[in-house]
Amino acid sequence: MLVLPITDNARKYGYIYWVSSMDTEVLKALGGIEKVEVRFNDLVLGERNVDWKYRRISVGPKWTKALPKDCTIFELELISGNILTVRGR
Repeated sequence: MLVLPITDNARKYGYIYWVSSMDTEVLKALGGIEKVEVRFNDLVLGERNVDWKYRRISVGPKWTKALPKDCTIFELELISGNILTVRGR
């Protein structure tokens, strides 16, 4: 399981971001794939691109803005090849 912080920009713009120091960890967790089917807090959001250049995955501001303020981390887990489960905790 990969744990990433929920930043203010993540909430505002609807992305899961990571910093360059986490590149190796994210690459290992996602296996370098370009597209994932995102399941965000049990909602199927569909296929999303993994933007390796800008270190982000879009989930949409509608979903990130709806997260409770006490949620401070994303928990990501890749299952069944290209299905990415994301939970706000």
